Amino acid sequence: MYRQDTYAPSYDYWFGQVVFEMVEDAVASALKYFSSDHNCAQSVLRSLLEHKKLYFKEATRVAAGFGGGIAREGQTCGAVTGAIMAIGAIEGRLVPEFLDHKKATYEIGKRFLKHFKEKHKTCLCKELIGYDVGDPEQHREAEKKGVFRDLCTSFVEDAVRIVLDLFPDEPKSKSLR
Repeated sequence: MYRQDTYAPSYDYWFGQVVFEMVEDAVASALKYFSSDHNCAQSVLRSLLEHKKLYFKEATRVAAGFGGGIAREGQTCGAVTGAIMAIGAIEGRLVPEFLDHKKATYEIGKRFLKHFKEKHKTCLCKELIGYDVGDPEQHREAEKKGVFRDLCTSFVEDAVRIVLDLFPDEPKSKSLR
């Protein structure tokens, strides 16, 4: 299971605190985007790419259709798809050869999914929130009951944390990789 506490307990306090604060900044950024005009996929993708200095302005447009479980169909959670897209971008910097990159992205994507499912039991939007967001009436009901604010923020936060644990900023960290 991934760690939610400070990310480098064996390091001296200062270094561990800096890493922890960097992770918290990325999480805060994702939550800020999510509470404004970005969907779950856009929020996760943007904050992770900004954190890793890979952001490009079209990224949020690319992720636009992945919110609400892909086009509000309640399928794979947008926070999950945003994270998988970010993994592909981050891994692209680390593994430049096309086929090797694809293979590595699949492997790390599977690790991400394993950790997300350990925490939330599923990665399907409908199952995570208990509403079919593709149905306008259920979407309104979920919005009215604060489901996106109360539940989806935790999926956004966890997706960012898991990816940053898979790709720690400090090279010596005991990450999930």
